[in-house]
Amino acid sequence: MTVVGLTLLLAGLVAQAENIPKTPVKIKVVAVQALNEGHGRKQIDPRLKGVKKAIERLDYDTFHQIKSVTKELPYRKEAKIEIDDRYSLCLTPVSKGPQGRIRVEAKILMTSRREGAKPIEALSKTVLLMAPGKHINLGGLHLDEGELIIVLQAQP
Repeated sequence: MTVVGLTLLLAGLVAQAENIPKTPVKIKVVAVQALNEGHGRKQIDPRLKGVKKAIERLDYDTFHQIKSVTKELPYRKEAKIEIDDRYSLCLTPVSKGPQGRIRVEAKILMTSRREGAKPIEALSKTVLLMAPGKHINLGGLHLDEGELIIVLQAQP
């Protein structure tokens, strides 16, 4: 078998293992402000009830919702979701695996405080493997007070 033949065979196997659905994937994005305010117990904004299990074990004692949005995202097309006046989340659904896991490229852009400067990547492009119904946290981004945690969930 030639190198070209082997390459085509491997490409075909990869295409079979992961497909690119024609229907968009629905992804829920919840942006959370996480703080340490010295409370004896966790204080979680009631609007965060749906993601409570994803955040309650984090090393903060106060959680406030910044934004919650559910978007239908077409495969192989980047979608930009504004989180606040400083951060934007960029998501690109890439493919769907045989067990239903969605492969998504994600990055977070941060606007510079300098006049006219281009946004920088606060989180460089990373590939997430999202099981439908399960949460994934992206975090460690500084806010004026506390940190930004972004909770993602692919809807089944």
